[in-house]
Amino acid sequence: MTLRLYKTLILFFLTIQSSAQTIAVRIDSLLNLMSMDEKILQLHQEGSMNTTDNLRLEIPGFEMADGPHGVREGLATSFPVGIGMAATWNVDLAQRIGVAMGKEFRGKGKHQALGPCLDIDRDPQFITVDLGSEKYVSNVILRWETTYAKEYKIQISNNETAWTDAAHITDGDGGLDKISIDTHAQFVRMWGIQRAK
Repeated sequence: MTLRLYKTLILFFLTIQSSAQTIAVRIDSLLNLMSMDEKILQLHQEGSMNTTDNLRLEIPGFEMADGPHGVREGLATSFPVGIGMAATWNVDLAQRIGVAMGKEFRGKGKHQALGPCLDIDRDPQFITVDLGSEKYVSNVILRWETTYAKEYKIQISNNETAWTDAAHITDGDGGLDKISIDTHAQFVRMWGIQRAK
């Protein structure tokens, strides 16, 4: 029996034996004892598919596995992918498949299923200004705060549906940007493509 499994079993049995504490109360108690650094480390990847153990409080790290359509380790069920289940509009089916996947992951000692995710550093964000009617626009001035876009576009439209690129910036450095354009439009937007790191 591995040390990690042994610690997990002890924690599990202590939680069950303590009739005065529910699991939720025990979790809240442990969270209150953890420093911010410990909380971050508990969620931060240590190896290729795990987070670090908290030795001070004897909290085991999380074991993860790839698997948007089932655990990707050894023999396992291949479930439909999320977008396929969503296309059925069958909430009950999606829930049953989620429960079955969870049981299979837990059966293989995994605490978390990794799947498709959104890279928020490349998630387009935008700010739109409505000038009220079509106006002549010669410049767009952006005053960035701490967060700024490394790559962004200035786009124009007269109906807020069809957009035309007026400028494409790929080397944004924050501070104050003055972008010269020479056009007429009712709507002007900054379409953020990539945040600066």
